[in-house]
Amino acid sequence: MKRIYSTAALFIFGLATPLFTQAFVPMVAVAQSNNLEGSFSDREWDVHVYYQNNTYQYRGQLRGSNKSIELSGATVLRDGNRRIYTWNNNGTRYQVVWQRQDPDYIRVRVTTPRGKEILNRLLSRCQQGC
Repeated sequence: MKRIYSTAALFIFGLATPLFTQAFVPMVAVAQSNNLEGSFSDREWDVHVYYQNNTYQYRGQLRGSNKSIELSGATVLRDGNRRIYTWNNNGTRYQVVWQRQDPDYIRVRVTTPRGKEILNRLLSRCQQGC
């Protein structure tokens, strides 16, 4: 167990007396993957990232339509606990940013060949198929 100390000040008759409280917070071990795989969504987008044939695959779909894109061959930049997966489609860059310490969320960014960002969304992991 980890001890957490907090200080609270009591003001009695104009005097401040520090009060120390001690709380015990159990440390829960959570298995965390070093790499991204899974399905993520928001109100408008579904994105699936998976590893197949020695490369990362991306499938994005606009909800409620048949518009989708499938890409393979991502480059992966590792920056501490953060991973940036990048796919290139004729100059249009698709990026998924994922952090090990927050594995249930990804940021999806799409940038045109001229550098204009046309999509920047935070998606959460699908709990039941998306």
